[in-house]
Amino acid sequence: MIGIIAFLGGIIAVPALLTWAGHKLRSRSGLVRGLFWGGVIGYAVAMVAFFVAAFAPPVLWPDASMRQLVVYWGLLAGSGAGAAIGAVRRRE
Repeated sequence: MIGIIAFLGGIIAVPALLTWAGHKLRSRSGLVRGLFWGGVIGYAVAMVAFFVAAFAPPVLWPDASMRQLVVYWGLLAGSGAGAAIGAVRRRE
């Protein structure tokens, strides 16, 4: 159940937050710009991993729990990690 909530958060909440953060991005602070670009890049990388894990045949996964981890939590974790890195590396 918690995996489904994380999956829906990664599919719905993260793009909504990134859309909100990207609105009038030029007038925002350096921290918000760093969070935005880090989140976008992290989400894009996580999306590639998500598609590989979701569409790879189950026979190729020796451990099903790793596949579930990538599919359910990957988008949320990838965008969060990217946003954290973007916040640290922000430019004013």
